[in-house]
Amino acid sequence: MTRIASLTAGQAIKAGYRGWHTPCEFLGFSDNTKAYSETPAFNTLADLKTAKGARNAAEIEQLQDQASYGHSFYALFRDLEDGTTWAAYLWKGAWRVGSSADRLQLAA
Repeated sequence: MTRIASLTAGQAIKAGYRGWHTPCEFLGFSDNTKAYSETPAFNTLADLKTAKGARNAAEIEQLQDQASYGHSFYALFRDLEDGTTWAAYLWKGAWRVGSSADRLQLAA
């Protein structure tokens, strides 16, 4: 199983949740300078942590919890089959997908 910490922008991966996976390109992580940004600002999770002075995902989650607009850091993906862009968000210690808050699953 591939981990989100090992992803680099531009990498092809299968991503999804609860048994649904689609071929995707990982685009990177968004910044928290504006709400719900779909613009990648960081190529890796390590780049995001370094830029924000965070040691781990829990500290990143604390930073976004301080924002008045809720979730603010996203892992961004482009579906290679239909071209849509979608995002996973950090919540309760895991990267999640959709309104059901299913855990993001990655496969090589």
